[in-house]
Amino acid sequence: MAPNYHLDLSLAKEEDVQHIYEVHTSAIQEICSSHYSPQKINGWISGQTVDSYLTYIRKEVVYVGVIKDQVVGFGRLEKFSDCTGEIFKLYASPQHVKRVLEHISSPEDQAKLKGCTLDDQAKRKGCTLEDQAKLKGCTSDGACSE
Repeated sequence: MAPNYHLDLSLAKEEDVQHIYEVHTSAIQEICSSHYSPQKINGWISGQTVDSYLTYIRKEVVYVGVIKDQVVGFGRLEKFSDCTGEIFKLYASPQHVKRVLEHISSPEDQAKLKGCTLDDQAKRKGCTLEDQAKLKGCTSDGACSE
């Protein structure tokens, strides 16, 4: 069984562009190869350069997923307001796909990506403490699932 390392989300920085490029191209080459022709995959990759990601992170809200100081995923967030948005263009390195998807699908991480805390999200929706516990995967008696 593989170790279960913690994945941290943070805004992409200029020094992340090489890693973002590597994650993007490996995801396309390895994950998409069973569904698309080599010509199609090469077409998607051929226009990408490390510098194109630099422009991308300067103009967009881009997050990276990091495990043990290694960028293992990235995605763009399209914000609609202070606490609403949509994850757009999500990529993960082939060996970390499951971990990245598990991480970003939790309500707490969704709120973090939107710039909120879980408590902020719950307060805006009129949630009770019990509702907040459910969002965190806990029952009203305080037992939490892993």
